Amino acid sequence: MRLRILIFALLLASAVGLGLRPAYAHGFGERYDLPVPLDYFLVGAAATVALSFVVIGIFVRRRSGTFSYPTYNLLGPRWFAAMLANRVLLTAIKLVFLALFTLVIATGLFGTDSPVD
Repeated sequence: MRLRILIFALLLASAVGLGLRPAYAHGFGERYDLPVPLDYFLVGAAATVALSFVVIGIFVRRRSGTFSYPTYNLLGPRWFAAMLANRVLLTAIKLVFLALFTLVIATGLFGTDSPVD
């Protein structure tokens, strides 16, 4: 039974994937050539990543039992807790975010392919 579900899921994903067009999100604009040879660029990028790990290793020391971060209880103030418990306000907030989510999905499905537009 699991094998059938897996095969169906793979076939469905393949069918959906074959029906889509590429977005080319990072492929717009003019061609750009690096001002330095590619080897220098790659070595510099690797050194930057390695140095960032060294800096994180030096400054972030985790001591057992002493790690804490500042917190704030949003339900502490009574007026804010009452406002968050209000069903009308929560329903309005949910509807606004549902509308925004629907707008994003509709824009992705029916929008233009031009990054400028």
